[in-house]
Amino acid sequence: RVHKDPDILEVDGFLSDDECDELIALARPHLKPVRVYNKESGEYELSQRRTNTVASIASEDIPAIRKLVDLAGCGESIDGVSILNYQSGQEVKPHTDHAIIERMKQFRVGVAFVYLNEVNAGGSTYFLELNLRLKPRKGNAVIHFPSDLKGRPDERTLHQGSAAIDEKWLLVVTWSNVEHPVPYKA
Repeated sequence: RVHKDPDILEVDGFLSDDECDELIALARPHLKPVRVYNKESGEYELSQRRTNTVASIASEDIPAIRKLVDLAGCGESIDGVSILNYQSGQEVKPHTDHAIIERMKQFRVGVAFVYLNEVNAGGSTYFLELNLRLKPRKGNAVIHFPSDLKGRPDERTLHQGSAAIDEKWLLVVTWSNVEHPVPYKA
């Protein structure tokens, strides 16, 4: 545990180097620019708030999903599985993961991500309210909980993906409070 209240957990060496390399190879041919939901237009659009690329992967294609479900303890209500890629200068501006699905009358109860490569410069995950910076290390998993079980967002989980200097890869798995959530849009 790297932080308590709110709980933020980091597990060193959660995935092996081979597992990480296989996930990068799986995602690479499917990368597309990330699109962000625009409340005003009701459409998914390119945004300067997220400048990375994403491959949306079916959970059954990722053997590590079972390990992440067991680790996070959030059950089977996965609402998104993505592999993200950040090239030099790409980043994700500050956000809470709760707000992403608020418009769908769902709330996200857990987020797990695994760093899939070594990143020597840039690309850290920074929780602003907690002044907590996590350096990407290949195979390490991080879990945080953006809302409580009643759906109240925890603003202390506000975080950003700092601008990459070296290329960065992440596996991201999210859980919501519903059995059949609306799928993530790439």
